[in-house]
Amino acid sequence: MSLKTKLLIFALCISLIPISIITTLYYFNARKTIEQQTFSWLTAIAESKETHTLSFLDSKKGRTVDFSSDGFIRDSLEIISGGGTKSDAVSGLNTHLKTNKKSLDSQLTSIAVLDINGRVVASTTEKWVGMDMSNEDIFRSCISKYYGEAYTGKSYSVPYLNVDCIFISSPLTDKHDNKTIGVIINAYDIACLDEITTKRAGMGESGEVLLGQKRGDKVVFLTKLKYAPVMPFRMSVPLSSAGAEPMRLALKGQNGAIIAPDYRGRDVVAVYQYLPDLDWGLVTKLDKDEVLSPITHLRIFTIIISVICAIVVIVISIILARRVTGPLRTLVEGTQRISKGDLGFKIVTRSKDEIGILGNSFNDMTSQLDESKCQLEGYSHNLELMVADKTKEIEQMLDELRYKNKELEQIVYVASHDLRSPLLNIQGFSKELQASLERIHTILDESDMPVETRAKFAEPLEEDIPDALRFILTSSSKMDALLSGLLRVSRLGRAKLNIKELDMNKLISDITETFKYMIKEANVKFSINELPSCRGDEVTINQVFSNLIDNALKYSDSKRDSIIMLSGKKEDGHVVYCMEDNGVGIAEKHMEKIFEIFHRLHPGDSDVAGEGLGLSIVRRIMDRHGGKIWVESEPGKGSKFFVCLPE
Repeated sequence: MSLKTKLLIFALCISLIPISIITTLYYFNARKTIEQQTFSWLTAIAESKETHTLSFLDSKKGRTVDFSSDGFIRDSLEIISGGGTKSDAVSGLNTHLKTNKKSLDSQLTSIAVLDINGRVVASTTEKWVGMDMSNEDIFRSCISKYYGEAYTGKSYSVPYLNVDCIFISSPLTDKHDNKTIGVIINAYDIACLDEITTKRAGMGESGEVLLGQKRGDKVVFLTKLKYAPVMPFRMSVPLSSAGAEPMRLALKGQNGAIIAPDYRGRDVVAVYQYLPDLDWGLVTKLDKDEVLSPITHLRIFTIIISVICAIVVIVISIILARRVTGPLRTLVEGTQRISKGDLGFKIVTRSKDEIGILGNSFNDMTSQLDESKCQLEGYSHNLELMVADKTKEIEQMLDELRYKNKELEQIVYVASHDLRSPLLNIQGFSKELQASLERIHTILDESDMPVETRAKFAEPLEEDIPDALRFILTSSSKMDALLSGLLRVSRLGRAKLNIKELDMNKLISDITETFKYMIKEANVKFSINELPSCRGDEVTINQVFSNLIDNALKYSDSKRDSIIMLSGKKEDGHVVYCMEDNGVGIAEKHMEKIFEIFHRLHPGDSDVAGEGLGLSIVRRIMDRHGGKIWVESEPGKGSKFFVCLPE
């Protein structure tokens, strides 16, 4: 290999390699940053869409439960099922459903009343009457539920309704003994969900929200697709295919973020979530090309700069190689210095012969490289400004989301506050009815009424009316507790925090004093170590530890002596407190869900009070303090709750 070729190769290496490394590292770092920001943004949108979807379906459940309490429907079904003039009862029930019920909800497609055997005895849709639905999930799952409950079944298309529907059912019971006598089914056009998924504000040109469910070996989409001109339920992909990867992962019960092909086979940046109550999948996505478009421009720009630098270096190297006629020691030294990044190095020459010309040319080359470096730094600065602009846009979106959350908190506060007044009236009137019932008993006892007549009053006065009053009082008490919890949640986001240094030993002492009776009754050994102080709002921090102590008492293990220990230590500018107990413990699948609103470990256990708001409120309090809360637990051995606050 000639000296000319060697010089050319060397010059190319020392100029292009640093440029390539710097631009490559910056490219991948910028790409990672944009991907992470996009994932966070799509996660926030997915959570918002999940909340809207569940709220919508909860409202439809409430409507179905309301229909199931209709006395005319229940009486008519009893007549139809037990004998009597069935034709008149069926006709009257059909008219009642069409006139008085279906008109209450414009989104309601059809209503059907089924007997205990699963046969449709009445409906607003004539073709539906007489159908046997005893083997349908919407009937079988509902028939075992209690009065006042509702069930959301699989969404599917039925020929007698001519539309794709969401079916919600609720049991119908006898008014006297609450024995299940049938089921009422409300069918809603699946297109109702389009109002939620098709609102893509802030999701760019390619943004899309998808809802889907698993049907057999296929993924079926429930709402309109932006890039597929088909109706819901008409678009599906096999579970075994590579398409619609985010939705397939969601229907496997997973939550996460991924870059993968969508139903079109096009790569997208997607966030997927599983909706366990509905067995649905939720996906928010953007085309990968749109997300990474700024990076694509950067890559093209980098290639252009590299090519320009390569051309400049080649030209200079050829000129130098042609004029090399003398010693190479100075040149070797210079190249070594340049390879280390010293672009200010200069060759000192005193002659005007070939060596002098070589030195001058070498000096010119180093100057050109220095200029290229400055240009590259300028390009990098411009890129940083571009990333900063995108970051600002995302922050503005997050600010808007926070504003919407505040509006939601205000709505929850107003609704909960306004609902409590009629609820208190119900409780008051129920107690007055109870008192009136007792007066009736007194009057009957003092009267000379014949035994046969008195016996006729016995069942309604001693069983039916007391049972109804107990049901009303129990239900209103539960509703009052729920509304009180929602009020606490809404107030939490609006209340101003008074941050100051807290004497945690005194604060915990005051808290335990309020639990003194409960601790004694439960025979709990409560141990408190010396606690370091921290900074926080006294009222809300009191609420945090009150909730944790209350939970430790609620979920103590009756099979052994209960122990609760509280300790604390300083770590890296923070204070970490540990609340440890030897209670029943928490399963791994509940570790994170316990901090979600309305989540309870034992929702069917009436002996454990609460509406699932305590730990959710604790998490929000910690977020507002810039702190953290987490749990370590093992079923049957106990739990450790850790609270981290600023020192």
